[in-house]
Amino acid sequence: MKEPGKTKKQLLQEIRDLRRRVIELENIKIQHERTEKALRESEERLRLALEGAHEGLWDWNVNTGEHFYDSVWAEITGNDPAGIGQHIDAPVKSL
Repeated sequence: MKEPGKTKKQLLQEIRDLRRRVIELENIKIQHERTEKALRESEERLRLALEGAHEGLWDWNVNTGEHFYDSVWAEITGNDPAGIGQHIDAPVKSL
């Protein structure tokens, strides 16, 4: 149904613009999927390297005070993973 006040030429231009936008969004989706795949592959390489070297991982978000650690880090430092909180103020044994 034609909108009042719009010419056929204007409506056709809107359709072309919408088609162009759909193509742009499809390209963004494809790029997003490629980026996610590359990230998963990179994370897997890091995991395998850390596992192979028997190295642990500990990371601290200084803005929120939250920290992340893996079980190898807990083992190396003598910490019980179940007993360590997710905040930097949580008690942790030092080396």
